[in-house]
Amino acid sequence: MDPLSTLKQIREIIKKTNDRALVELILELQKDVFAIESHNLRLAAELGNLRRQLDLLVRMHARPPFGYYFQDRDDVPFCPKCWESCGKRIHLPAPEPSGNRIRRDCPVCKETYWEPAITNGGSRAHHA
Repeated sequence: MDPLSTLKQIREIIKKTNDRALVELILELQKDVFAIESHNLRLAAELGNLRRQLDLLVRMHARPPFGYYFQDRDDVPFCPKCWESCGKRIHLPAPEPSGNRIRRDCPVCKETYWEPAITNGGSRAHHA
């Protein structure tokens, strides 16, 4: 039987008693059980949130040649500055040609990332 059902049964029983001290003790116990249940719910919610955060950390990887972050099964890069500084998953927009290079501008932190127009294995993007 769960504690809340037991407390409901006890409440019905104490309605029939004249022992004031017993009633007060049982009511105090009931408040404590409700406080514990409430705390348990908060902890369960916090645990769920921490599990989601851990899952995200496991799925996020830096990938060469530009050092952008990617999640499993997502080929759109995330902003390295946003991810590394505050854990925000901000997709970078599609690359835009700019002269003989390509740029991506983070819509949140406004960091600019540059890539060569023709990428070769050893090159890396840098940011301004």
